Amino acid sequence: MKRTLPVRVEPLPGEALESWLAALATRMNATWGEVLDAVLPTGANGIAGSHRGAVLTTGVSDAERESISVATGVCGGDIDGMTLAGHYGSPLITIDSRTGRARTPWGLLYRQRFCPLCMRAFPGRRKLEWFLPWISTCTEHRCFLADTCPRCAQVQMVSDWFNRWMYTHPDRCRRMVKAEPRPTRCLARLSTSRCDRLRPGHPVLTMQQRLTELLAEDVVDVGVYRTAPVSVAQLLTDVQVLGNRILRAPNIAGLITILGRRASDREITRWLNTAPIPDQTRSKNPAAPGATRLGLAQPAAWVGSGVAAALTVLMQPSLEEAGTTLRTATSSALTRELRYRTNISRPAHSAAVTAVDIQARAAGSTVLNELRYRTITELPRLPDTPRFASKHAMLDAVPTLFWAEWAFRLDTEDLPWGTARQVLSRLILTIGCVMVTWELERRLHSTVRAQRVGLAANNLRAHPNWEGIFTALLRLHEYLQANPPPIDYQRRRSLNYDNLLPEAHWVDLVAEQGVGTTATTATAARLWLIEQLSGAPVPNTEQPLPCRGVCTDRMRRTLTPQLVKKLNTVAVDFLRAHGVVDEPPTWEPPLTLLEGLTLPGTPPEAIDPNVIHELVVSGLGVPAIARHLDTSVWKVRHQLEHHPIPSHVARTRSTRPVRGPLSVVAGL
Repeated sequence: MKRTLPVRVEPLPGEALESWLAALATRMNATWGEVLDAVLPTGANGIAGSHRGAVLTTGVSDAERESISVATGVCGGDIDGMTLAGHYGSPLITIDSRTGRARTPWGLLYRQRFCPLCMRAFPGRRKLEWFLPWISTCTEHRCFLADTCPRCAQVQMVSDWFNRWMYTHPDRCRRMVKAEPRPTRCLARLSTSRCDRLRPGHPVLTMQQRLTELLAEDVVDVGVYRTAPVSVAQLLTDVQVLGNRILRAPNIAGLITILGRRASDREITRWLNTAPIPDQTRSKNPAAPGATRLGLAQPAAWVGSGVAAALTVLMQPSLEEAGTTLRTATSSALTRELRYRTNISRPAHSAAVTAVDIQARAAGSTVLNELRYRTITELPRLPDTPRFASKHAMLDAVPTLFWAEWAFRLDTEDLPWGTARQVLSRLILTIGCVMVTWELERRLHSTVRAQRVGLAANNLRAHPNWEGIFTALLRLHEYLQANPPPIDYQRRRSLNYDNLLPEAHWVDLVAEQGVGTTATTATAARLWLIEQLSGAPVPNTEQPLPCRGVCTDRMRRTLTPQLVKKLNTVAVDFLRAHGVVDEPPTWEPPLTLLEGLTLPGTPPEAIDPNVIHELVVSGLGVPAIARHLDTSVWKVRHQLEHHPIPSHVARTRSTRPVRGPLSVVAGL
């Protein structure tokens, strides 16, 4: 059983365990090994382990805690409070299974900072928080912690702790220096190190205190984390990544501004003198050690500035303000295009940091980039990679011609109807996707080129109802991802429609309704049905159809409810013949997704189909009906397709019988 030590030394508030044991050794004029043998469990030879590398300060076992408590008279709870694992615990501190040393979200601990003024007041007494790489200041003395020895300029390492055969001198540098005939220890007094004082209320001090408060919580849900709360370990990773990003290419005047000071010449000079930016941070290689290990490889002043800047950004009340703040601090680094590449060797930052970075870079970006990165959503995020996008289910879920019911409500009537529908489909497919333009056009069989899509998108952004249009597209995108439509539009676009609705079949269907038809009307009916099934525009290149709109309008005026049902049967039979047995001919997303939005267009249902029927019977053509009703010709056409003229309504329009074979090939 351990004997109680004859000398008592009370631990200081916040002191590290090994610092306190070293103070005991100094008080008793004993070597480090003699103190360890007196307070720790020993083997059969009466010797305790060496415990180098701050292993005791990392954490103690139950046997070690009990043994130290018996020998010193300090309770076990106070002993745990002097260790990193006992005071901070998981997830901030984990114990490396191989070395027994402490590991943090910033990496394995290997250096010790110190406050020269604290070392002067209490020689050799070291605080536990000085081991933490994100702690860079002493709040008691309002100064940056020192990193290096004042004589040899070497970083103080935790692995250079006391040798068990040596007397402890914790107030001196333990690093080896070159000498003749062999290297010796430096032994310079650390309390003589240069001390950079900070004024009261300095942002570095304020933000370090704020970070300490946040790390005491279980979950961080303030600032940019309101929409996506994170753990304290993730917060530390975000601070490291964002602080490194800011200080790798800082705008000093902007950095001073976001930290609440006026960027005068005097302030800039003072800042550079207090927290000089190391040359290695300007390396063009982002994978260099100095560019990725913020708290572990840089001076305390640099780390404190990075932590303060990063936390200032993260604590902004909104993502937009956080992006503006980040852009102000790093304007020199935001000129390149938005591009992201994953690298497993770097720490994984949270979705909130990604969103802030996107907001900072997205200022002045095109509409397509806004959709690609979803910049107006609560949490902007990165698009899919090109490799994943080529297999993305959204290509199967969206037709080339946007759904008519939705297109009517989103249409600003600035583009031709077919172009507007293709533009809307291209916009929804751009959300979260970086597929190359030519590949997207090829898969969609689109007839609208990328330049026109981009111009149309920019014009849409200038529309007063752009926010409603954007929100509608985002809602539909999320709905289609969660609820895939019953139609595989990519498969529909690849079907061969050569044998769909032969001319003789159309003639028979129309004859059953008691009316005649023409060759051009039969051709128009076939092209129309192909477009309905494929969801893509159908160019009639092999056998041009003159006045296609007029011919298709004539076909629409021929439609009756019975004829529409028969055409639906023709479509179902055609799909089954091509192995498509589980899909309806057409489909529309639910319009309930548009509730609460202010949109530019009006639905075609606002037009009474009975009025259209009366005007058709009176002999008016579709364009004349549209002019008479002061509406779009496509809304009239839509109503005739979905509300055909009843068969009992008399129509006296004369038609010529079909003569000769009709051979229409519609290539997709």
